[in-house]
Amino acid sequence: MKRKILLFDTSSVLHAAKHSLGKARLSHNDRNTFVIYGFMLKLHAILAKEYYDIAIFALDSRSSKRKDIYAEYKENRSKSTKTKEQIELDELAYPQFEQVEKFVLPNLGFKNLFKAEGYEADDIIARICHLYREDEITIITSDKDMYQLLAMNVSILKPREHKIYNIFDFKREYGIDPQMWKRVKVYGGCTTDNVSGLPMPQSDAAIKKGTAIRNVGEGTALNYIKGTLGTHTNTYKAFTQSSAKKIIARNKKLVILPFYGTPKFTILPDNRMSKKGLVRIIREYNFKSIEKDFDSYCKVLKLR
Repeated sequence: MKRKILLFDTSSVLHAAKHSLGKARLSHNDRNTFVIYGFMLKLHAILAKEYYDIAIFALDSRSSKRKDIYAEYKENRSKSTKTKEQIELDELAYPQFEQVEKFVLPNLGFKNLFKAEGYEADDIIARICHLYREDEITIITSDKDMYQLLAMNVSILKPREHKIYNIFDFKREYGIDPQMWKRVKVYGGCTTDNVSGLPMPQSDAAIKKGTAIRNVGEGTALNYIKGTLGTHTNTYKAFTQSSAKKIIARNKKLVILPFYGTPKFTILPDNRMSKKGLVRIIREYNFKSIEKDFDSYCKVLKLR
């Protein structure tokens, strides 16, 4: 029997909560709660609109096997690249991410909390999509890398605008099949994860001047794949030069999902806990507004 699976990129939803309520800085007993509260609001909003049989939460590991291949992977997210305000917000928010994983979700009774050392939520989500092809899957994420997973049975729900994005939406926007999106990422790199695209050929004059090397981006990679890039242009040479092969081989390992060796996961039935779990969350964080909507939360979260 086909099941409706909601597959959460948990970090993506938490970051959305962080940015939407970061200025509010809600707290209780000198402990920040604004991310946890925002997560609860978003979880309620999503589950209230989306029918589901099972909810799965994919979680990021602190370590990344991709760093072993490319030391600069996600280095654009290090403290050295952030403003003082961004660092302060992260320091307030990240402990709350852990609270959601270790206290909130277990108390709500969700059993399918998947995490694997060295792998990212993206990898776990991709592995589940490949394993459970007979089920209808909706991925909750803002990450465009996930476009490569779109299929007739797989769609994406963007949590910030609560918009469903499916295989037909993708084809209309980009003019290619979703399976080709991985090639776009391989050639064009991923600015979000600090993965550089193919380097553009440099003229002798540029080399003498020491001009910074430009890289192929998403748009150029897309044009190359669609065959709309002039074969006699300097830009086209970026894809055919001898140095491209090494970058392509590296990027395939970094951007194609799932990462090699991602373990398999067995989905458990969502045997939800009682309403007592929600009561514990409300008391722990003093969520008065959620207490007022207690019956609605119990219905949406299928608490007994």
